Formats: sequence, structure tokens, C-alpha cells
Amino acid sequence: MVSPLIERLTTCVVGGGNSAHVLVPFLSEARHSVNLLTRRPQDWNHDSITCQLTDGTTGQVAATHVGMLAACSANPADVVPNADIVILCMPVHSYREALDRIAPYLSRSKSHVYVGTVCSSRVTRRFPDQLYSHLPRPSRCTAKLDSIGWSMPWNESSA
Repeated sequence: MVSPLIERLTTCVVGGGNSAHVLVPFLSEARHSVNLLTRRPQDWNHDSITCQLTDGTTGQVAATHVGMLAACSANPADVVPNADIVILCMPVHSYREALDRIAPYLSRSKSHVYVGTVCSSRVTRRFPDQLYSHLPRPSRCTAKLDSIGWSMPWNESSA
């Protein structure tokens, strides 16, 4: 359980694909205020985003996680400025464009804004300075989550 004495963090998830659908409930359950920057905000239910984890052996739902969005927009000015953490949830080739788009809106008044990625790829391992060099100085703390292990049910026809 998160201590009520710990300040609630605001996390902005950038991208509206599978990774975002998984992260929003987990972040929300961890008491983050979650903002979403997506090209299609109209496709999101702001009140309830559900992630169901299945048992790999039985295929049955093993856990359900539910979260909500504090804000959802296609405009970075609406969701980025108050973020303590920004997580890019998109294909690696889109990182530079996304960073260029959000950089002007990252807070300059916070001591740190953590910018990271879900996908830990060769690009983020080999070129972190080039990838993040144009962000404002307080934002240059970077983090990478390991790739989310996506799995699909296997059957003989998919082999």
C-alpha cells in the first residue's frame, strides 16, 4: 500500500496502444494521476480502463486491474505540463517525433521530470544522449522499462 504521506505523482502516457492500455490501470492503482496524450482521445473511456491478466496455463482471468484517466487529449499542452513522469508507449521509430512534440510543454519549474520508454531497444540503449539531448535540463533523467511480455494463445495453426 502506498503511504498517504507520499505526494501523488502525475504521469503522462504518450501513445494509445497496447502498452498504454496496460500501464494506465497499473499506474492509477499505484495512486498516480494519469494523463494520456493520444491521437484518438475519443476512443478512450476516461472513467474505467481495464486490464485483465490471464493465466498462461489455463487461459482464465487471473487478475483484473482497473484505472482511470485524469485527462486525455491529442494536444500536449493539455496533458504534459504538470507531468512528473512521461512514458513513451509507441514504436521506437516514433520516439524522436514524440519527444520533439512534448519537449516545449515539459515543466521547467519541477526539479526533475522523468522521461522514459516502455520499449528498451537498441535505440534507447545506444543513443540516450542524442535521443534526449533536446529536452530541458531537468528532464534529462531517463528510465526504460523492459519490454512488456506480450503473449498470444498458441495453437498448431499459429505455428
